[in-house]
Amino acid sequence: MKRRVILIFAAALFAGTAFSQETEKSPLDLSMTTDFAWYTASAYRSGNTHFAPVTGLYDGIQARTTLSASYRIPVALPGLPEDGMLFRDNNVTLTGEFELTPVSLMPKVSVSFTPVAFLVFSAGGMAGTGWDFLGIQGMSEYNTATQKYDNLTPFKSWYLCGYANGTFMFDTAALWPGDWHHIIMAASYEIEYRTLTGTSSTVWDWQTTKNCADGWQYDQYYLLGYQMPGVVSLAGVSTELYGHYNASDYGEIADTFGGDFMTVEICPLMQLTLSPRDTVFVMLNFKARRSFTEKHTGEDEEPLLTYDGREWYFQYAGLRWKHTF
Repeated sequence: MKRRVILIFAAALFAGTAFSQETEKSPLDLSMTTDFAWYTASAYRSGNTHFAPVTGLYDGIQARTTLSASYRIPVALPGLPEDGMLFRDNNVTLTGEFELTPVSLMPKVSVSFTPVAFLVFSAGGMAGTGWDFLGIQGMSEYNTATQKYDNLTPFKSWYLCGYANGTFMFDTAALWPGDWHHIIMAASYEIEYRTLTGTSSTVWDWQTTKNCADGWQYDQYYLLGYQMPGVVSLAGVSTELYGHYNASDYGEIADTFGGDFMTVEICPLMQLTLSPRDTVFVMLNFKARRSFTEKHTGEDEEPLLTYDGREWYFQYAGLRWKHTF
């Protein structure tokens, strides 16, 4: 349940109303988003590209709450009509967030610019630290001797990430007005740099996501959905593709581990609008992870294995509740 998914969902839904808004919104937006995911187990299989079936109904849960404050500043671009369909919502938005999970905390800041109704540019950064909670590791480094992840000291080591993002979005109701004519499309490309300080290992873990490494990374996101009036207000599917630009970020294991492997996540989703201030996303997540030549039973073994293809599996069922104050 990645950070930028929340941002693009909001952008895509905004696209569905941007061309028809007639009333002024408050420039200040305060909200709280709570994520919950139920992970199923899929035993690892060795060999080239294949599908790994569900082998257990429970393999862990994930919970996260994010408090967000955004302030929108209208921007009139010289030479463009302020009241035109494409240009009347030009703005710069400043956002501050604070994310809290059982194993980490992370403040975030970002700025976005909407030059036209269907395009958003944004940039931001975050700094987080984590700890171990009941055996769940929030921040750790890989130990090649033991093939285990060793916990790092909270507030001494930090996860740092900076990013720049461009998002294109379109709503067919802009050309074909009507409550039932909203086919939502969004495409986003993000460049980011991630690092974990205070570690001597090339491979590390952040918020239970193992086999990470410092370096420049990309994240592509695509959404196709149908927006409608009523409690069920959106149904669609998203696809996310992400990875490292350079395999060498993984050092000595770059070639055997497949350092530039592209992870793929496909997510059918549905949005429920419970009230003007409360929305809930229901999601199913299918993921393609690395497959290896050797047989193994856990992620801790993977940095020393030999990459051999792609393994598709069902990862989790998730809920995302957003309340706007």
